Amino acid sequence: MITLKPRAGKTSVEPVSENEFIVRVPDAPEKGKANQTVIRALAEHFHTAPSRVTIIMGKTTRDKVVDII
Repeated sequence: MITLKPRAGKTSVEPVSENEFIVRVPDAPEKGKANQTVIRALAEHFHTAPSRVTIIMGKTTRDKVVDII
């Protein structure tokens, strides 16, 4: 489970538990910009390609479920 915090000062990924993270992004949640930054931030955090990170649920909400291959 990912909790998105848009309009933050910088991009960061903060583990809350083994399967929960808070992702802060500077982008506004408009036209998918924040989601794209979330995908890039998670890919960097888990040392994988952005194409291997998919938002499964929550594309229009702050709480998201992602799949990382």
